[in-house]
Amino acid sequence: MAHRIVHPADGDEAVAMLSRATRTLDTPNQYRLFDADRQREAYDSGRRRPAWTWQALDEDGTQRGLVAGQGAGDVCWVLDLIDLPPDDPDAAVALLRAAADELRGQPEPVEVALSCPVSDDPRDHPEVVRLDSAIRDAGFHHLADRLRYEVTVDQHPLRLPTTLTLQKVAPDDPWLLELMRRIVMGSLDAHQRHQLRTMSDADVARAELEFMVSAEGPDSLHLALDSDGHVVGLVQFAVWPDGRGCLAFVGVPEDQRGRGTAGRLTSLATQALLKQGCETVIGDTDVGNVPMRRAFESVGFRVTESRVDYVWPTP
Repeated sequence: MAHRIVHPADGDEAVAMLSRATRTLDTPNQYRLFDADRQREAYDSGRRRPAWTWQALDEDGTQRGLVAGQGAGDVCWVLDLIDLPPDDPDAAVALLRAAADELRGQPEPVEVALSCPVSDDPRDHPEVVRLDSAIRDAGFHHLADRLRYEVTVDQHPLRLPTTLTLQKVAPDDPWLLELMRRIVMGSLDAHQRHQLRTMSDADVARAELEFMVSAEGPDSLHLALDSDGHVVGLVQFAVWPDGRGCLAFVGVPEDQRGRGTAGRLTSLATQALLKQGCETVIGDTDVGNVPMRRAFESVGFRVTESRVDYVWPTP
């Protein structure tokens, strides 16, 4: 069956398309992704755009699928709102390929992120098997399985004892690039390891910082200092428009690892977000990043869902 792939004319039309889409996975983030009011705010703010939204129509003009991404500036970072027809795998693949083809010329390659029910192997879920097949048939490669952690104020996150302090740092601070380069070295993060296959550690550090600032803003970065004023890590956190706190990044240089620093930084950042009025704090890490999983769990975070990440193959 022939399909037309089209973009909505504006945000209102995009939200109307979303109202006709079907959510097939039961996770907290999937509910948010398919919530029209939340997505209207995303289109109004520019995090989502009509140009980053693709609709598949059949010969009768009936919507057969929908894919939408989000990003900032000129870069769509991730395709994360995914409705692929279960009875038409060709349309599913065509929809994803159309998105990938249109975004191939942007400075950073787009990724796919699929929120799934909690599992250390989320691709065993029957619906994820179907979606995974379409995503890979469209040309994307599996990169990592991740876990979404969450803690609420009612769960009384632990305040771990520490002499460490956090200090805001400007993105152009001369300390920052070298600190990030030291964090990237020996990283367990699958995205950073993937970048290091084709980029130097300095270039990966620069790209990571640029992404972090564009994602959460320049005021979200904090140096971690010990009692002597030495820098022992970098933390990024911010309050999202929906009021949740996001612990976006916890980084410890290779020579500071193995001392429980990540857990103490997670605790400090969580307490800072709670003081700003957040009732829920979230964070993600790779299934294989055991030290960061332990850091979340040491503060009282619980896993609420999984996520499968895909990347476009490196030339």
